[in-house]
Amino acid sequence: MAPTTILLLWLIIALLVAAVYIYVWSTTKGSGEAGATASLTRFRKPLFIAMVVVLGATFLLTVPRAPYPKGQIPDAVVYITAKQFAFAQSLQPVSTDEEFGNALGYRAEVPVEGWVEFRVTSLDVNHGVAIFDPDGKLVGQTQAMPGYVNRLFVRLQKPGSYTIWCLEYCGTAHHVMQSGFEAVAQKLSSR
Repeated sequence: MAPTTILLLWLIIALLVAAVYIYVWSTTKGSGEAGATASLTRFRKPLFIAMVVVLGATFLLTVPRAPYPKGQIPDAVVYITAKQFAFAQSLQPVSTDEEFGNALGYRAEVPVEGWVEFRVTSLDVNHGVAIFDPDGKLVGQTQAMPGYVNRLFVRLQKPGSYTIWCLEYCGTAHHVMQSGFEAVAQKLSSR
């Protein structure tokens, strides 16, 4: 499902839930509860308004920028395909066992400080794709899922050898599932 469709569906459901809350609140306005409950009802409206403001601000500050800046063209695109117990990298999509076998052993070269897009999928089961910099720090991760392509965008800060490890237990040889690529200093073309 496209991200814009998911966002639209979320907005419709959120508006329906808000409408139900507003309806229930408006129909219970004059119910006149006694004792301690009555004193608590005066806080309902301000708390509800505060909740709407906080959730609305959170939405406005986060969702429009997710998942990545619009219109950004990556400086490099690398296809990563997982299959028990290896990762294959390619400059083209890999969708068959034969293409997977041909792509094994290829190590991509990507630009340092460039906007790199990894298109990640799997040919068998779910795998985790985690990218570690030359110092062993995690710089990005996503899921490799059969029949679906996840896009991971990263801006690599250091030149050198980056390692890809599987972070999702996928079978008995999960611990040996790794690959890598090189981040090289080069002048980026202006686009």
